Amino acid sequence: MDACLYAIGFTAWHRYQKPSLPTKFGHVTFGRLPDPGEPCLVRIRELQTTASGATWSFQLQGHNGDCLMVVEDYRLGWITRNQSDT
Repeated sequence: MDACLYAIGFTAWHRYQKPSLPTKFGHVTFGRLPDPGEPCLVRIRELQTTASGATWSFQLQGHNGDCLMVVEDYRLGWITRNQSDT
């Protein structure tokens, strides 16, 4: 889960140059557990972007393509700088 959230946070930063934090998880489905040391693949898809954040879906796949986890409607909120801090 941590690697998936990091991948989305990095992608959001790369695309929008805005720091973010998780704000909400939609539906989470778990598949099988990964084997120790198993290389996995994170597939992410951006669903929507707004002024306050972005919504994504992602899935984690095992080395043989097995579904390990699917998350729908994962939301990030943009961290904004307080104008009095400048």
